[in-house]
This record gives sequence, structure tokens and C-alpha cells, in this order.
Amino acid sequence: MPTVAQIIARNMRRVRETRDRTRLEVADAARDLGLGWSPALVARIENGRRELTVSEFVALPSVLTLAVNHPVTLADLLTTKDGEPHVSAFGRPGHIADVQALLAEPGVLALRISTIPDRVRQTLDRSKRQAQIARAFSGGPVTEADAIAAKLGMTAPELAKACETLWHRPTVEAECEQRLIESGVDLGQPAKTRLLAEHITRQLTTELNDYLHTS
Repeated sequence: MPTVAQIIARNMRRVRETRDRTRLEVADAARDLGLGWSPALVARIENGRRELTVSEFVALPSVLTLAVNHPVTLADLLTTKDGEPHVSAFGRPGHIADVQALLAEPGVLALRISTIPDRVRQTLDRSKRQAQIARAFSGGPVTEADAIAAKLGMTAPELAKACETLWHRPTVEAECEQRLIESGVDLGQPAKTRLLAEHITRQLTTELNDYLHTS
């Protein structure tokens, strides 16, 4: 009798191999969504040697959707083989249908989507780019609000007010991140992302300076 973890693991592998994706591509998608996965860890999960944490379990459909560029739901990961109605769930035998109803997203058991809805794709893409930005800034922020305020002769409250007036953002950092996300540039390389952020910060500083001289 398979466990829920074993069912998810083998379906994870099935989804990946059906779409001809590598473990590296799954690991990259996981990292883009904030999970510290490596190809070796993906292999351990697929082979049942490493169980998912709750956070990983919840994120797995998004990770696979991003990796294979096709909608993947928890229901897809809870599919069992023919003649396998019973599973070991939560330490005791159970019927797979009950587990599916408990764990899968409401309504998706009978739903099979052939393409990723634009809203879902946009959400995944934004999450990916935010994770890439966070990785690029892990060595320290590029946009130093205090330094910008000092350069422009502004106080912190004055800088915050100017940001709100100009961009409807609370900080220079928030506007810089938004422009990075909207840039369309590949943010997968931290060094290049930091260079782009520095360029955007100079643009923002110029806009703030122009605002000061016209307001």
C-alpha cells in the first residue's frame, strides 16, 4: 500500500518526464519561487528518499507548472495507478478518493486545463522575478534610500512623500523592484540584475531631483 508521499513523488517524476524536462529545470523553477532545491534534491524527492515539507507540498504545483510550462495541480500529483484505491495516509489506511478530496484544490479533481490561464502565468512570472531580484540583492541592497535622500538634501519623510507623489510607491526600493519586474530583462543572473538595478536607481534619483526643482 503506497503512502501519499510515494504517490506524489512518482507523479512528480511522471509529470517531468512526460514533458521531457530535466531535474535541473525543476530545481531552477523551485529556486525561482524561493525554494533552495538542487537537481540532486529533486532526485531524492522523486525516488522517495526525501519527503516534502508542508511549504514545499503547497508550492509543488507552481514549481512544476513553471518548469514544464503546463498547468499542474495537486490533483495531478495525487493520481494513482489502476487497482490502487487504498493508500497509507496520516499513519493509517485510507481511500485515495478521500485523500484527494482533502488535499487537492477545490473543484480541480474533475477539471483538466490544457493551457495556463494568463492570471496564473502572470502570478508565477511575478513570483519568479521577485525571487530572482531577492537573490541578486542577497549581498546587500543596491538602492540606499538614506544615501539618495542625503544626495538630494531631503529628509526621510520628504523622500517618502516624493516617492508616493511621483510613483505611488512608498520607497525608492519599491519602485526600483517594480521597474525590474516590468523590464522584461532576464533576471536570472544576479550580477547583471544588480547592474540594471543601479542604472534604474540613477534614473529614479534624476526623476526625484527634477521633482524637487519643479515642485
